[in-house]
Amino acid sequence: MPDNALRSRWLAADAEDHQQDHRVGTQAANEWVNTVGHPGGFRPRFVKGLRRMTDDSQYDLNDWLSIFTNGMNNGIAEGLYGFLVGQEHPDPQDVKSFWHTALGDEWERIEEPDYARGFVEGVLDLAALIEQEASVRAAD
Repeated sequence: MPDNALRSRWLAADAEDHQQDHRVGTQAANEWVNTVGHPGGFRPRFVKGLRRMTDDSQYDLNDWLSIFTNGMNNGIAEGLYGFLVGQEHPDPQDVKSFWHTALGDEWERIEEPDYARGFVEGVLDLAALIEQEASVRAAD
């Protein structure tokens, strides 16, 4: 049986891995939002879809990520894409193409819950900052 020190190091390393995946997802979100205005890039309407998901009174983001990966659905990539574009049953090729365009060669990382959580939170946080700045400028 492992000793307490080993167990503590194991848990600390696991928590660090989760945090790193979250940070990388947030960084990917920032890069994606910066593609606004480019063909196939970020569109502000995508924020509405993510807010529809995260503002749900019944489920929070963690719940949705669990639902997307519960074996009865087709994964996080498809679930998030459905909210982003407003399609309940999107074409799998459209999903793959969308995420490949948004995230590049490592697009499949969106299937990792910590990465996806960082990505969604990153998009929403950045959108909130942009909207806040825009409202301050409009008030001036």
